[in-house]
This record gives sequence, C-alpha cells and structure tokens, in this order.
Amino acid sequence: DGLRARQGDLVLQSLGVQAAAEVEPVEAVPGQRVAVVWCLSAPRTLRTEAWWARLGEARVELQTPPAAIPASASVGVRTVYVPLPGAGAGTVRAPWLRLGFTLEGSAGEIEDRVPVRIVAPLQACLTPLDGALMHGDAKSLDLVVTSRSIAPVAGEIRVLATSDWSVSPARSFRFEMRRPGQNVRQRLELRLPPSTSPGTYEIALQLAADGEPLGTLRARLVKPLQWVTVGPFAPPRRGALLAPESGIDLQSRATGQHGAQIAWVVPVLDCYDADGALDLEALYPEAAAPACVCAFTVLESAEMGRGRLRLEGSDRGRWNGRAIGPDGAVRVERGRNTLLVRSCSGATGWRLGVDLRDERGEPLPLLANDLSRLLDGF
Repeated sequence: DGLRARQGDLVLQSLGVQAAAEVEPVEAVPGQRVAVVWCLSAPRTLRTEAWWARLGEARVELQTPPAAIPASASVGVRTVYVPLPGAGAGTVRAPWLRLGFTLEGSAGEIEDRVPVRIVAPLQACLTPLDGALMHGDAKSLDLVVTSRSIAPVAGEIRVLATSDWSVSPARSFRFEMRRPGQNVRQRLELRLPPSTSPGTYEIALQLAADGEPLGTLRARLVKPLQWVTVGPFAPPRRGALLAPESGIDLQSRATGQHGAQIAWVVPVLDCYDADGALDLEALYPEAAAPACVCAFTVLESAEMGRGRLRLEGSDRGRWNGRAIGPDGAVRVERGRNTLLVRSCSGATGWRLGVDLRDERGEPLPLLANDLSRLLDGF
C-alpha cells in the first residue's frame, strides 16, 4: 500500500490493519482545495480514538473520524478541504500526508506522499477538420475550450497567424464559463494567400484566462503539391522514355499497361498522405507491379532564384525540361516552372514526395501552385 507507520509498522502489523491514502481530486487547478482520504481495514473490529492529520506541516481538521474499524470491512477517514500550498499550473505536488491515531490503546502515525497534478484552469484543443491536409489554400479548424476551474473564469483566444493569412470569423475571441466541465466551441476558417508555396505550416493560438497567459495551442497544416498524373505504364526499356516524357500534352491519351488507353487525371485529396506526398498505390490500385506513372506540376515564382529540389520516389525528374543535378540544384525562373517526374512502383511502397528549398535550406515562400490556372497551355 506504500503507507508506513512511524513506529516500524508494529502497530498496524500487530493488529492486521491495511491502509491506503489518496487525495481528492487527483488533478487540481491553482488555488483549488483538496481533501485527503485514508481507507483502513482490519480482520477484526478495532476501537479507535485520538485521530489527527497533517497535510505537509499544516494540521488539518478531520470530518467525523470513526469510533471503530468494523471487522472485515473498510472505513474512510477524511479531512476537510484545504488549500494545497505552493501549487502552480504544470507542477506536481506530493506533500507528506500524516494520520495519527490510537487503536486499541496503541498510538501510531501513518505517513505517505501522494502526487497531485496541478493543471491549468482551462483545457483547450485545436483540431484541423479531416486531418492536416489543406484543400487548395483553405482549411477549417475546430477549437474547444473546457473549464476545469471551480470558479467562474473569463478568457481570451488570439490567433497568431501571419498578417497575410485570412482568419474568420475573427482573430480573437472572448469567452466566459461559470462551472467546471462547461465548454465553448469555435469553428475557424483559415485561408492562405494563393502564392503560398506547398509545404508544412503551423497555426498558433494564444490562450489566456483572467488576464494571465496559459499557453499556446498549435496545429500543423500541410499544403500538398498539386499534380496531374497519367498511368500506369509498363516500365520502359533502359534509356527509353515514356510517352509524356517526349512532350507534355494534357489533352492527349497514351498507351499504358496491357495496351489500355490512359488519360491525365487530377488526384483527389484522399490520395495524399499526412505529409503531403502523393500515394500512388492509392491512386492506381489496379496497377500490376512493376508499373510506372508520370506526374506533372507547375510552380509560379514572382522572381528568379536558385533552389534545391529533393524528390522521393522518383526514377527520373526534369525541372523546366532539364535534368536535375545530383545535389538537387535547380534554377527557379520568374513565372512558370515545370516539374515532370517518372515514378515506378517498388517493394517498399509507392509514393511521390517533393521538397523544394532555397540554397540555405529554407522553404521557398512564394511559389504558386494553382493548377486550375497554371496548366493553361499544356
């Protein structure tokens, strides 16, 4: 049970007494009062008297201590609710719990330490709806704040998104909750500028209660690179090209596996994984291994620059029609830039991922990828 009698357990052992202690509640908000409950049992009825208790160094009043411990039953000894000293949110307090007693004329003292987790008066959760993937430039998020405070609490939530992100219905919200367990819910609609590059982003919300900051909520968002794809093809002979690699014509059809006529398609969002990579196994479940697919995309830049391109799951890649160097170095042209990739199935999965960064390793911030507009002319 983890409880110890200060007189070497002689009193408890000689009388066959079992004891356990707990603190109510096991989680408390700063300033909340707690009570200590000891549960005692014995094989025979024992007469009790002279009870006392301490929480830390403070003497604590007991609520009607029992006059006896019934045979083969348990009895509770409970303190009144008292403040837990020095308790700040995010800490764990484990003060000494001491219970003094006289059983059948023998005096003893039980002591133990039971941890109490001190939690913030508010619990909050920020959840992107339908996962982290963004559909185009927009994303909906669900915010839920729940009170754990025994007293009324007023708070504020502020969205820390960058100034060019559109957040509706507002960037800050005030709320008030009057009882523990009460919650407030808010749907947030987030929209990034059209020129925002594909990649991983984070939205942060600052939570405060009664004028004091409590913490920051964060949610990861992924804007996947948009592709059009055509396949599946049988793998070409060494050095040979697949039909789309000889020239892009999105209106044309090609001959795929088993002589089937295949056309370019736009993968649905369900064919992207949580990291924004294109899951080609999900897109082409009927493909007979080994199989290859061509994927094409366009990225629009407002200025010229240089970058480093990392491809995952690529057997052949062409940036603006040219081979990509072994170090991934590419030249980003002002205006439209094209990327054509051949990806073939393998034994360890079939997915296509792209990471394009500047020469310092930072994400390129302004690369529009709106294929509904950028594919005109292909």
